[in-house]
Amino acid sequence: MVRTFLIVLALAAGLVATAQMASAQDIYNCDDFTYQEEAQDVLDADPSDPNGLDGDNDGIACEALPSQPANGNGDDGNGDGDGAAL
Repeated sequence: MVRTFLIVLALAAGLVATAQMASAQDIYNCDDFTYQEEAQDVLDADPSDPNGLDGDNDGIACEALPSQPANGNGDDGNGDGDGAAL
């Protein structure tokens, strides 16, 4: 009986440790980024994609996110200050 308890306890401890390691590596998701390029930088830093930013495995992170404006300041350059083209 004690032996069975110790085995179950050891297995449970192993599962908890494994779950903590897995969650520690998944720290970003696409909602954490404003622009695709920001997510791409994270994916490029670790192409094994522990965060799951590249769902279809094509090497492009968070494809649904918008691209960063060319001037990099959030202004679309049309002078209206809204950051959106037209």
